[in-house]
Amino acid sequence: LAVRDPAEVVVSLLGRDGGPAGMTADRAQGLWLRHHQQLLADGQGLPLQVLAYGRWFSAPQAQIEALAGFCDLDPTATAPLRQALACIQPRHRRSQHSAGSIRLQPQVRRWQQHLEQAAATGQAREAAETAVSTAGRSVCRRCAERR
Repeated sequence: LAVRDPAEVVVSLLGRDGGPAGMTADRAQGLWLRHHQQLLADGQGLPLQVLAYGRWFSAPQAQIEALAGFCDLDPTATAPLRQALACIQPRHRRSQHSAGSIRLQPQVRRWQQHLEQAAATGQAREAAETAVSTAGRSVCRRCAERR
């Protein structure tokens, strides 16, 4: 699961669908949230690796190595690594620069934080279970315990 910053998704969807489809920032955030909730709910019991989308551009080799390790591939094989690195095109990350102006809904921000933590720690299944169990609540148990 490559988790993209929801603010970048909002910028992208507003740019593509703002006028013709009536896309709004709230609607785009709702789509981001529902898609992640559904993906994690449908994937329960399946192996899961969470990767931060932005790290494909800031640390592509680390991302490829993490994915290769998850897939039980040799992360030190140089030819596939070079081939994969050549496919990463930073120019395609167009929404990053405008994303800072997007105000995210609290529930979307919390989901993003849980998923980014899963990407950073490798504890994807735990984060997925937390996220799925909180789908209908405004605050997850772990966040409520910190208050």
